[in-house]
Amino acid sequence: MNIFKGLIKDWIDFCWEKWLFPRNYDPRKTIIVSGTPRGGTTWLAETLAQTPGYLHLFEALAPSHVAVTLAKAPVMLHSWEPLCPFGAYGTPGVGAELYVMPNYLLYQHIQRTIAGQIQFSEYFSLRNALHNLKFVKRLVVKFIRGNLLLYWILKEFDLKGALIIRHPCAVVASQLHQRDVGEMTPDPHWFERIRIYQLPIYEQFDPAFAKVIHSVKTTEELLALEWCIRTIVPLRQPKPHPWFLTTYEGLVEDMKEWEKLCSYLDCPVPSEDAIKRPSSTYQKKGQVGSLGASIEKWRRKLSEKQIDDILRICSEMGVDFYDKTPYPKALDKYRQCSVASLGTPDEQNGSFQQSGNENKSAAEMRK
Repeated sequence: MNIFKGLIKDWIDFCWEKWLFPRNYDPRKTIIVSGTPRGGTTWLAETLAQTPGYLHLFEALAPSHVAVTLAKAPVMLHSWEPLCPFGAYGTPGVGAELYVMPNYLLYQHIQRTIAGQIQFSEYFSLRNALHNLKFVKRLVVKFIRGNLLLYWILKEFDLKGALIIRHPCAVVASQLHQRDVGEMTPDPHWFERIRIYQLPIYEQFDPAFAKVIHSVKTTEELLALEWCIRTIVPLRQPKPHPWFLTTYEGLVEDMKEWEKLCSYLDCPVPSEDAIKRPSSTYQKKGQVGSLGASIEKWRRKLSEKQIDDILRICSEMGVDFYDKTPYPKALDKYRQCSVASLGTPDEQNGSFQQSGNENKSAAEMRK
């Protein structure tokens, strides 16, 4: 049976390389979709990929896809996700020395992926591949491990992308549900391992995070902290950001949000039927009901104490656009003004420090 599966994979990869993928494909056509785990990334990417000729590549930074990279990388990368190569003002950040030069493994992996130079059998899916394989026009590459690299990826490779955010309580409730139903492998040492190996990395993003990091005591607080890090770090990068910032809630309830997103990405607006179709990961969980109902479902899944703890962590980390209501508030300042950091003394004084590196590419900033 293993031999038979191997032959099928070899045949799929051969067909992809020889016939299915255009040899003159421009990697700059590739669309990047990035967000947090359980944040709506799969739904967004699969919906965009319903357009004829658009092909979804699922989790290009998953450990199975970057096994060679991870094998030669520091142990920290095995625990979470690639680190952030740039700090708040375009200065070198955590992991800059590992990724940002063309001869480094992660650089090469991303370069090959956006160009379609992949083992397609590793991404092949009957759900979102067969109807588009006759003529591939654009790739849609989706990450839940890419937020910390998003600024660098889009700048370095001249790509367009979407950063999708979702209410932290909804994200944490869904992640807790994954653990409850056994979709995530139980690990009795999970919390302690993260405290030892990952929390020190978080502190390197910003020493101001340290107080909050050391206050984390429960699983939901830790998941909220991870959501904050993965959301705040990209928002702190120099403006203008090289992505379209959108929200799960906005995409579920407002077609105008899709129109603005697709105008930015220069792609067709999906049909309402495509938008209403739940993601493959949502369907795998055996859930029923509309996407709209999922916006407030976390209220029923979490206790009041859990909600308070999650939002306390977010507030202390400087997140001011989500509260106990299900919809985000005042996101325009993260889309429009030149904010280089959140919750800094400059902000408290009513002004924001502007980066002098706003219009420089990642390649220029690393020199």
